[in-house]
Amino acid sequence: MVETEGVLFDLDGTLIDSRQAIIEAYRQTFEQDIGRPLPAPLEDASNLMAPRPPELFAEWAPGDGDPLELERAYGAHYESGAYRFCVVYPGLHQMLAALNDRGIVVGIVTNKRRSRVEADFDFLGLAESDFATVVTADDSVERKPHPRPIEIGLERAGLDPVSSWYVGDGPHDVEAGSAAGTRTIGAGYGYYGAERLSAASPTTIARSLADIVTAV
Repeated sequence: MVETEGVLFDLDGTLIDSRQAIIEAYRQTFEQDIGRPLPAPLEDASNLMAPRPPELFAEWAPGDGDPLELERAYGAHYESGAYRFCVVYPGLHQMLAALNDRGIVVGIVTNKRRSRVEADFDFLGLAESDFATVVTADDSVERKPHPRPIEIGLERAGLDPVSSWYVGDGPHDVEAGSAAGTRTIGAGYGYYGAERLSAASPTTIARSLADIVTAV
């Protein structure tokens, strides 16, 4: 078995539970900037996570405004207070400490914009210095399931994909990690669930953050 050199993580649904924060920011955008309620299917967080906000607005609010302007409104709502609905998953700090104690490099690769990641970090007491790299939607035109964001994370952290893992809660995370050449862990406790993750064929599925330490 190849010894683990590094682990890159998705953020939302993997390290932090921002489900209610994201729903709240979208709700405020629909109600205050579009003028109608949040569509019922978007109350399901799994329908909100894969698309970037402009794509979501183009699909769910066609003709209600420029998707890029609506993304800016969404970001403003998130950063002005919706982030306060975020919580870390149980055992996050213990998991990071355990990986650090073993000399394993840790990083984040997320489809989320950097300004919203910074709002999360400030509120939750996390720091970018806790990670070898933090790759956000501002760093790559491509997004997961495209492998490029993870490839950027591997390059910046100085990691070989063969000795690295990518951990995420969605099928698109598993697909991206596999395409980038890493082994993959599906975060079965996240937004998509173990059944949907299994269909993407991750190397293994974790039921908790503690399982990740065991797996790697």
